[in-house]
Amino acid sequence: MKKVILALLLLLFLTFCQAEEDRPGVKTHKEIAVQLLEQLRMIDAATDQFAIENNLKRGERVTPAEIRLFIKKETRLYKALGNIFGVRDALGNLLGPFILDQTPKISEATFKTLSDVADAKFWGPYMFSSKPLPDKEEK
Repeated sequence: MKKVILALLLLLFLTFCQAEEDRPGVKTHKEIAVQLLEQLRMIDAATDQFAIENNLKRGERVTPAEIRLFIKKETRLYKALGNIFGVRDALGNLLGPFILDQTPKISEATFKTLSDVADAKFWGPYMFSSKPLPDKEEK
């Protein structure tokens, strides 16, 4: 029950953060990095929320359409999750796959582009892995 409440609170907080991403204008690398980090957190929270509500198990994949159910409409992230050619970040690099109990990761190309303002410590658990992600986690 605590996990459900925590996930709901996190989702509510991240919904309020989405308003910032909708302002017009050219963004600096730092602004893009901060926006992408917020989006990764929202994807992570939405994935957890979908899993809780649908009784999913560790290692199961969650589709962008399923994540989208928990993202505020009319935001860039909502639109990106509806792209039939794959979910792409602000730099056009692919995000995903989205696997339960694994944090979503930035791509290596995005990291290299934004490394002048966002190092591995900035990305924390959302930092790309040089190892390929397994299809399913072992129990």
